[in-house]
Amino acid sequence: MFHHRRSPLRAFTLVELLVVIAIIGVLVSLLLPAVQSARESARRSLCSNHLKQLSLGLLNYEEKHGVFPPAQVFPSPLGSNGEWSHCMGNWASLILPEIDQQGVYDMLDFEARRLTTAQSNKDALQIRIPVFQCPTDPYDGLVTPWSGNSETTGYIMHYFACAGDSDSDHRNNLTGVFRPNSSTRLADISDGSSKTTLLLETWARRHADHPTSGEMSRTWALDNWAYAEWTPNALQGQSNNTWACSSFHPGGAHVALADGTVRFVNDNVDTTVFRNLATIQGGEIVSDF
Repeated sequence: MFHHRRSPLRAFTLVELLVVIAIIGVLVSLLLPAVQSARESARRSLCSNHLKQLSLGLLNYEEKHGVFPPAQVFPSPLGSNGEWSHCMGNWASLILPEIDQQGVYDMLDFEARRLTTAQSNKDALQIRIPVFQCPTDPYDGLVTPWSGNSETTGYIMHYFACAGDSDSDHRNNLTGVFRPNSSTRLADISDGSSKTTLLLETWARRHADHPTSGEMSRTWALDNWAYAEWTPNALQGQSNNTWACSSFHPGGAHVALADGTVRFVNDNVDTTVFRNLATIQGGEIVSDF
């Protein structure tokens, strides 16, 4: 009887093991950016969808009521800073029924002065409304109170109404669709609905890491309008970034137009073009963007 001699088992050498590990490392390094890019693409698409829902909600509101909701309802006449935060009514709270948030809307007391004198308003601000938030922003928690206003302690919001092309005056002489106590009609947008900005994507704050002090972040109940005076992401980390268009997407930010479309606007968009898009009756000829 013949017996076959078994070949001795051969183990990996240290060099071979290191080569395999190096190859795996290279493959991971090649795949990881692709995976991250795919994830950001999905988040950016969802962000665009959020703005689409909000713009359609605004258009449905305008169709029902004959006007767009105001940026914020303030006691008249406008004047001192004393009127900030007096009322719950603003564009975001008023369109809640149009974006499948009737339950939250029914909680609100629009007559409360200040708005947090009603417990129901405080409770509503503790409800996270996903359509108000960009999924790319790593922070989706409660905002940091500013100027002693406890009513700003709701969930952060990343989409602001466009008030015009300049923030020289937060109350009067604004050129956009949304202003304090405004009642803009779709017919008032003589520049054309496809060339006029309704909403701007924002950080809703000054700093990316959202510190607990020195911040001025915004929720959906208060002061959530912005200006197109600065191109997207031009003011990151600066004080006026609270009022500017900015995003956590690389290369630009989303805007929603008055015809219901959503566009991704590059950081290098021409400043004049970006400002012209924010006015409703500027008479400008807006080139492609």
